[in-house]
Amino acid sequence: MAVLLRLCHCNRRTGCKMELPDFAVAVWMFVCFCAPVGGYPNGKVREACTSMVPCHGSSPQLSPEHTITVNGTEFKAGDHIEVHLSGPDFEGFFIQARDAEHLDRPAIGSFVLADRRRSQLLTCGRTKNSAVSHTSKAKKKDIKVYWIAPGDAPKHVQFLATVVKKYRIFWVKIPGPIVSQPDALSPTPSLPAISEAMSTSYPVSYISKPVSKDKPKSSSLVMNGV
Repeated sequence: MAVLLRLCHCNRRTGCKMELPDFAVAVWMFVCFCAPVGGYPNGKVREACTSMVPCHGSSPQLSPEHTITVNGTEFKAGDHIEVHLSGPDFEGFFIQARDAEHLDRPAIGSFVLADRRRSQLLTCGRTKNSAVSHTSKAKKKDIKVYWIAPGDAPKHVQFLATVVKKYRIFWVKIPGPIVSQPDALSPTPSLPAISEAMSTSYPVSYISKPVSKDKPKSSSLVMNGV
């Protein structure tokens, strides 16, 4: 790199010694530590585990184009819930499950992949395989994964997804369906958490409705309207 020029200081005892000027050192540190978080074509997005926001230097879109569906509305410890993300062509994605009443808390449970070519498991916080992301920026229309309910899961769990259509066109924390433990009362979402999640995606009117026991075993959330 042209900016990383070295200065030569010579003396009789040590000969020629190469040193980096202070400015060059600063630039080298910026390139090494800041540049990698500017984009994640390989899906290694652990830095986004908490916020789910890609470091792309632009603001999220407001009206999601993608849909999250699940194959059941109830779960017990050890159950596998199929989670399906679909919509117009997209390059990147990031999926987590969180406490539906405290969306600002860490990811819950773990995932199993259905397609290792297009998706990969990531560890967020202390929970292994608690998130799923893309393996490349190749365009895709859908992704299917399986969420494994942990023994210490909260009563209600909601799936969230960040979707990147192009580098500067993305949606953050798109809310998916809520799944609940048997006989659990309707969730009472934490308003600050809901506001935080929705402020980077779309108006609160789009949030999924609480799940009741009388609803069918399949649920989906259509992102273009209620």
